[in-house]
Amino acid sequence: AAEQLAGFALGRAGGNEAELGFHHLVRLLACSRGESELLLLNPYLSREQAARVSDETALALLTANRIAQSLRCLDEARGLQVLLLQLQAPPRPKNVSTRASASGRRSAKTLSSEATALKRELQREVSSKANLLASALVSRRHYFGPSSTGSSLVYEPHFLIYEFTHGMLLREAQVSLLRKFLDAQAAGRSLCHQLIMGQGKTTVIAPMLAIMLADGERFVVSVVPPHLLPSAQGVLRERLGGPVARPVYGMRFDRYTTVEGSLLERLRHATRLRGVLLLDPTSLKSVLLKFIEGVASLQGEVPAVSAEPHADDQELLKRITRLLGLRRRQPGSIGRKRAEELRHETRTLADVLSILRKSVGLLDEVDVLLHPLRSELNWPHGERKPIHFAPLRWQLPFHLLDGILYPMSRKCTAAWHEGPEAQQLLGQITEAVDEGARDFSVQRAPHFVLLQRPFYDARLRPLLTHWALLWLRRNRVQHGSDEQIAAYIGRDPDADGSGTVLADGSLGSKPGGPEAVGLQRWDDLVGTMPEEHAQLLNLTHTWLRSVLPHVLSKVGRVHYGLLPDSALLQEAASSSTPQARQLLAVPFVGKDVPSQAAEFSHPDALIGLSILAYRHEGLRPQDLRALFCLLLETMGQEGGPFRDRPTCRMYSHWIELAGRHVRGASYVGQSGGQPRGGGVDLLTPEPDQLSARNSEAHDQEGLWPLQLVNPGDAEQMGVLFGLLGQLPHAIQHYLEQLVFPLTMQHQSRKLSANGQDLGSSALFGCRLGFSGTPSDLLPRDFNGCQYERGDDAQMLRCLTSEQVVSYDFLPDSWSVHQLLDDIADASPPYHTLIDAGALITGLTNVQVARYLLSRGLYGIEGVVFLDERDRQMILLRAGLKVLELKGCGVAAARRFTFFDQVHTTGVDVEQTLSARAAMTLGKDMTFRDFAQGAFRMRGIGAGQTICLQMTPQVSQLVRTDVARMRGKPLSEQKPLSEAAPEQALKAICAWLLLNLMRTEDVQAGLLGEQRLAHVFRQRSLEHLLAHHARCGTPEARSHEKSALRVFVEPLAFDLPSAVPAPVRCGERALALADAHRGFLGSELAAEEKTLYQEVVHQSSRTQRSLMMEVEQVQEQEQEQEQEQ
Repeated sequence: AAEQLAGFALGRAGGNEAELGFHHLVRLLACSRGESELLLLNPYLSREQAARVSDETALALLTANRIAQSLRCLDEARGLQVLLLQLQAPPRPKNVSTRASASGRRSAKTLSSEATALKRELQREVSSKANLLASALVSRRHYFGPSSTGSSLVYEPHFLIYEFTHGMLLREAQVSLLRKFLDAQAAGRSLCHQLIMGQGKTTVIAPMLAIMLADGERFVVSVVPPHLLPSAQGVLRERLGGPVARPVYGMRFDRYTTVEGSLLERLRHATRLRGVLLLDPTSLKSVLLKFIEGVASLQGEVPAVSAEPHADDQELLKRITRLLGLRRRQPGSIGRKRAEELRHETRTLADVLSILRKSVGLLDEVDVLLHPLRSELNWPHGERKPIHFAPLRWQLPFHLLDGILYPMSRKCTAAWHEGPEAQQLLGQITEAVDEGARDFSVQRAPHFVLLQRPFYDARLRPLLTHWALLWLRRNRVQHGSDEQIAAYIGRDPDADGSGTVLADGSLGSKPGGPEAVGLQRWDDLVGTMPEEHAQLLNLTHTWLRSVLPHVLSKVGRVHYGLLPDSALLQEAASSSTPQARQLLAVPFVGKDVPSQAAEFSHPDALIGLSILAYRHEGLRPQDLRALFCLLLETMGQEGGPFRDRPTCRMYSHWIELAGRHVRGASYVGQSGGQPRGGGVDLLTPEPDQLSARNSEAHDQEGLWPLQLVNPGDAEQMGVLFGLLGQLPHAIQHYLEQLVFPLTMQHQSRKLSANGQDLGSSALFGCRLGFSGTPSDLLPRDFNGCQYERGDDAQMLRCLTSEQVVSYDFLPDSWSVHQLLDDIADASPPYHTLIDAGALITGLTNVQVARYLLSRGLYGIEGVVFLDERDRQMILLRAGLKVLELKGCGVAAARRFTFFDQVHTTGVDVEQTLSARAAMTLGKDMTFRDFAQGAFRMRGIGAGQTICLQMTPQVSQLVRTDVARMRGKPLSEQKPLSEAAPEQALKAICAWLLLNLMRTEDVQAGLLGEQRLAHVFRQRSLEHLLAHHARCGTPEARSHEKSALRVFVEPLAFDLPSAVPAPVRCGERALALADAHRGFLGSELAAEEKTLYQEVVHQSSRTQRSLMMEVEQVQEQEQEQEQEQ
């Protein structure tokens, strides 16, 4: 035996036998077969010795952890000692020389106030430090407990190893929540639980669950919102390293990903290694849709080939795509080889889904991932056709928005607008907008934004109704009197009965009632006019009642906007990017951050927001080049001298409107065949006055005539961009002649996935979700959210305490730069700016950082911000260098932090114990947004404080809603500035909670529809996974076809030619249930009936503007592309 032991030792020395290190022993400690594994690795140990090794390893971890905790206590004590000495010393304001040199000698009163503020700050810091020391001294472990016999203590080794690896102690709430999640998973239940911000959801809960649930057979998938992906990846790789040594994988999957067998092998390999897959929700839903699409293509339920458009339309599309410099997609074809490839792909994806459906999904920020309005992924199918009623579909919005934007721009884009009636209406609209600005019902900065819907209904809509009537008459709507037409397009569907929900859940009016009489009156009017005119009236009514107030209430570069140049270049290089995303407005997830793939689903809302985006932001350089390519091509098709050609005259007129003139153009008329998109400025001098002015100018000041403009000349384009980039006439011509004809192409069907799929057993066997601010708007599989007792009360108490939260009122004429100036030069100073209200517009994050440093922030060495790749960066004052925050060497006390709106959720940056933050509030904020933003200050209420920056518009919104809640007229409700601080803070929180209720009421309508549809989708998916091999073969049965038809949804946005009955929220889901009820088994029939009744009930109370709120990720069909 001694010789064998010596041989074993020699084998270890030579590398033939495994040599165990301490980290191996730590890993074996967490293994259920740890002692047996140890005996296999060292067969010369007895079982008693193996048990002793495990015990001594645990003892070493406990001892090391205790030492680390003692060192933390000593460090906290030293820090407290330093602060106490500072508090005892005579108060001296920080950076006196720096401030004095910057702002001159300061008065004794100023010095005294700064010294007092410094002393208060030190007192808060001492109190916070003392609390931290006390907490560290009384900390204990919360995962030890008596054994079943009571003779010994038992513990969870994973908890101990995690504490040892990261030098920390798990909190009681963290241990309790981990056990709840583990118990739910063991019982086969899904669970969504609340954990207040700053309690370690990302740094403790998610990594610990990944470690404990991945067992070599069960896979763990961590799903996070896209903007948190980089930080989550860094945290997981850090926390799963060391003795644990778990790999972290990423995956990007979309409609264009090639499905190979290696994908399946990599997932199986990751499962065996107990790894974690980290990805965004769109990639997961794409896996599901890719499987459905493959099966549907084989079965023929969706066309594998898109039909060629009509010859005339095809020629128009060729011309437009060539002018815009885009690639035109040519449909491919499917043959026997492609069919075999599809079968292989569907088999692979079915196996991938099988792995996922046995795995555990960790859903971080679950309320964001499963948001009913923003979680839909659409894959359109079918022949592309122009949208119904083009081009009037976008010409009417141009006219309406021209009128509402006139008070700001003082420009209109059509010559007939200068008639007496039009002038009078525009004057009245201007007066109404001025009135709205005075009482804060609208705001002018950063552009026109509607704040109060009642003001629109009472003051603006009647004027815009008559403004629309002018346009209708010019478009040959001659039937009916002006009063009848105005009454029809301004009617209230609820008043005339067309929007009434009856007891049986149907829409309509009661026979013989007064509503029926009103409805008959409209039927009689519409029945006398041509179909096209009736559709035009219905389109106008929809815009005035729904679409226009919706788009006017959105803030550019916050809720919507054009892709910036950098994003545009990236997406233009991708053959898979829809052209609509490149050319039209896209949803923004926050200030200056466009969504990665989403589009607006409602075409009229998309048209309106696109017009506003171009009007507010102007043409981009590539837009201007495309516009001049069009002008030159059109000019080339016209005859006569260049100066007399309509396009040249229109170009000369644009230059005149911009304040310059074209060389050789002595007269610019307003007629003569001017193409649409010309128009005049109502305040522009007469043409003869313009000519006289231009004749006096030096010839060298004139610009190139159109025939000499070269779109490839950067110098020419730079000059013209400065002149025409913001001109409404050029913008309208570009959109009307190029962009809308190309992008307003819609398909007849789609495949879709949403948050219901992500939060149900469609993708995961078990779902564990967590968030600091969750809600009950969840898939039914979660059975509601489990709220942490007292968390909401703790947040409310903290955020309504005048010791924690204060507020400043901004002046009526506030601006972004003025706000930044006040923050940079504040006394006492701010350490953080949290732009939760998205008020800091027009500047990128690095520009904000640079501006703050240039305007003040005395004693600050750098400003921390998050860049476009979601990385934490710092702009140093020395040399204005931008470095990564990690490893920059700047202490927390010497830096300022800027949280832009997107990063007010889920992002942590270390702050000092007594840090003071400025936080903005916006008109669309909810209590969730407020709490998430405020708790970026992890020590709020424990030394850290917040000062709210109240704009007059937000103050008025709070006052108005509080008066409404109290049942008082507005005149009897005191302004916030006159209220006691505690009452003002309570009023602000009440207003934010009311906003949250409104948004969740809208979400609840769509959620009910999604829940009902998901009952059928879930049953269909299970059938397809079991029988997908039959699809496309003679063995296919009607059940496979029925299952596929559940997923194929029709798309239709045609305008009705009769008096329309408003579509109920949930109409699609109810129709789906009626058509496919026989597909369900008896076990699901009761659930379907309950959900059906919920949707019927919800349809009577959900706002009709719901569909315009929906955003979708729309990925176009995979097609071969050719250069044209």
